[in-house]
Amino acid sequence: MIPAALRPLAASTAIVGGRPLVALVDPLGLATGDGAWVLRLETDEFAVARLFGRGRSVAELVHLAAEQGVACDAARVEALALRLGAAGLLDDEPTRAALQRAWEAFDALPARAPLGAGRDYPADPFELRLAIGGMVADDWDLPPPDACVAAWTSAANLKLARALHARTWAALRHFTLDFDRVLVLAPLAAPLATSVNVLTKSLATPLGTVALDRELAMLFPTPQAPEGLAAARALALERQALFLRVLYRDKPALFALVRRTEDASETSDLEARLAAALRLPRTLVLVAADLAHAELDLPLPDAPTRSERSPTALRDTRDTHWIVRHELVDAARDDDAGAVDAATRVDPLGLDELAAREPDAARAATLALLARFTAALALARPDVRGSLLGYAQANARGALLSGASVLFH
Repeated sequence: MIPAALRPLAASTAIVGGRPLVALVDPLGLATGDGAWVLRLETDEFAVARLFGRGRSVAELVHLAAEQGVACDAARVEALALRLGAAGLLDDEPTRAALQRAWEAFDALPARAPLGAGRDYPADPFELRLAIGGMVADDWDLPPPDACVAAWTSAANLKLARALHARTWAALRHFTLDFDRVLVLAPLAAPLATSVNVLTKSLATPLGTVALDRELAMLFPTPQAPEGLAAARALALERQALFLRVLYRDKPALFALVRRTEDASETSDLEARLAAALRLPRTLVLVAADLAHAELDLPLPDAPTRSERSPTALRDTRDTHWIVRHELVDAARDDDAGAVDAATRVDPLGLDELAAREPDAARAATLALLARFTAALALARPDVRGSLLGYAQANARGALLSGASVLFH
């Protein structure tokens, strides 16, 4: 048996119940259809899986793993390969064929179909419009800002990040007549070939379709099959489309995922493209990204009730109350302060420094996206700065999720 190599996946370490696990996310959504995590591996299993490919036999993999301090036998390596292959996470012939079929099916669609209806948000148009309207109404009395060029908001589930969505869109509603198009950006943690992955179709929602802005699309390279499935599977982009349909109605948009890159020429090219988008007249740029703290050891759902030891309760998408100690929440808030401060000051170098020190891939991807966005903002609109509208924390699958609402003006 010669296991195929791992496909380009997003991997982040989470400590769940005291055990470090590596969550693997397929950005092309072959297994889950929506970019959610597919498998959680033990850290030593992930170390072995990263050795797969290059024609290495099971015996060679056992030897290489031992050299790295990971004890395993042939049976365990074979079982791991079968498990990863069944999940479509290996770069083998069956998976490549399945990805090609998925791409061809997507390419034949007139518009990208909604993925979250009925599970990530209400499928009924009336109920959904009411939910979004209720969120914006939470901050309806927010004084109208003087100006707006761009915004940073949450990428998370509407219920989980209600406060941030409410604050951002309550501010943006004042500028519906100022913009003719929208560029929506979200981070991509997986090492795909290109640094930007755009959705090349209109995006359908239960509230109607957000048309593709072709003028914005011309500024970015067309994704190659099947990597273009990444933007097609991203719920973070779809969630923003819901607000656009309610508040910005028939205005077209371009939705794109941005990958972290350390290549100087690739970085410069991306910043130039984003700056060109910011220079397009009457264009709103919206960054949808969150700051994850996956390394925090959060309790499982059956945690004890509120106590003096763990007095802070955070509600997740299933209305389960997860108990988190004050010191963990406070530490996360302090950790986020540097990122929020650098973003509002439009400081790409500061954000790059934070990304370089960040071990978690998902958080590093957010920091890198903010760095590229603020660098482009400095190029196109050097007079612009950000104002913090709100900051919030919530629990998402055992990881503390935090985010900000920032208006750039």
